[in-house]
Amino acid sequence: MTMSKMGQFVFECQEVACENYNEPVEVVRQKAEQVFGKSNSFAIETTLKEWEIIQHEMQNLCDSRVEYV
Repeated sequence: MTMSKMGQFVFECQEVACENYNEPVEVVRQKAEQVFGKSNSFAIETTLKEWEIIQHEMQNLCDSRVEYV
C-alpha cells in the first residue's frame, strides 16, 4: 500500500518531531528548517505542532503516573 502525498508529508513532519522530542522548540525548528528548507513555513509549523502533541502526551503520561504514586 502506498501512502498519499499528504500522508507522506505528515509522516516526515512526525519523524522530525519524534527524533527531536527531547529537544527545545528552537532546536526542533532548526532541524525542520534543515530537512524542509527555511522557506517551507507550512512544513516547519506542522513539525512544531507534531512536537507539541508529543510534549502534551508525555506530560499527560507523567501526570497520570504521579496520581498513582
